[in-house]
Amino acid sequence: MRLTQEIEPNVEFEGIDCDFCSSKKYEVWAQSRSNRLTRCSDCGLIRTNPRIKDKDYKYKKLYDSAYFLQKNRFTKEEKDARIKTYQKEYSSLFEIVKGGKILDVGCGMGTFLCGMKGDWNKFGCDVSEFGLQTAAQFGIKTYLGEFEELNFDIQKFDVIYMRASLHHTYSPSKCIKRAHELLNANGILALTMCSNSDGVMGKLFRGHVKSYDQTVNYLFNSKTLRWFLEKTGFEIICCEYPYFGTGYNSIRDILQFPILYSKYIYARFKKIENSINFRDIASPAFYGNYLNIYARKK
Repeated sequence: MRLTQEIEPNVEFEGIDCDFCSSKKYEVWAQSRSNRLTRCSDCGLIRTNPRIKDKDYKYKKLYDSAYFLQKNRFTKEEKDARIKTYQKEYSSLFEIVKGGKILDVGCGMGTFLCGMKGDWNKFGCDVSEFGLQTAAQFGIKTYLGEFEELNFDIQKFDVIYMRASLHHTYSPSKCIKRAHELLNANGILALTMCSNSDGVMGKLFRGHVKSYDQTVNYLFNSKTLRWFLEKTGFEIICCEYPYFGTGYNSIRDILQFPILYSKYIYARFKKIENSINFRDIASPAFYGNYLNIYARKK
């Protein structure tokens, strides 16, 4: 997890209504890094509120080359963990569809697409020019910009894959609607590694769950996400919490839990949880931190 980046004091923030149901009613759910998280009183969607108004500033500040080149991403342990999670996701996807045109939304440097075997025509989009430069070297057709605003040369896809990206967007509702438009008949939308507020760590650590980094705009749960997908014209195929036994939920993480939770409770008790010394305290990776949903366009 990348440590909290300082936001300049002159940066403008904006308050927002619920992206899924447009409700103005909310309750403060938690503080996470530099973000205040609020929960919609009607549908339950959790969002960073207020949020950085200038999207270009946020992308340049928080999705720079340092975001992709964090040292921990290149350790053997992290690489092995990533491969294990990829394998679990490939297995789930290949049970539903064997090949076709796939678009990876938020593809970064293209590592997920590169590992896919089979008859796939691979496309990727991202807001990071740095990430796409690497992805293009792997033969992936790339598009720079926000998914919901790109035209993709009038392409249609058999699979749209959003891996750990939906919670980073400024409007997940627009992304899901855009995915429905861009999919072929009976096409598959895969939403994987969605930050899940209803997991065990979410209930205990609130905004200090390891996966809730500073770039996150939204947190989901199964009920809210399934509701919006069905409302948009998707049929739910399956819902999974698949990462047990990987680096995103290892025995070591389980053993670290008492120590990290004690630090978190101490910070809460002393009312210093948002100080520089404690704001980056985070839960261990744990079963249920992430939610995966696979849906078919009706």
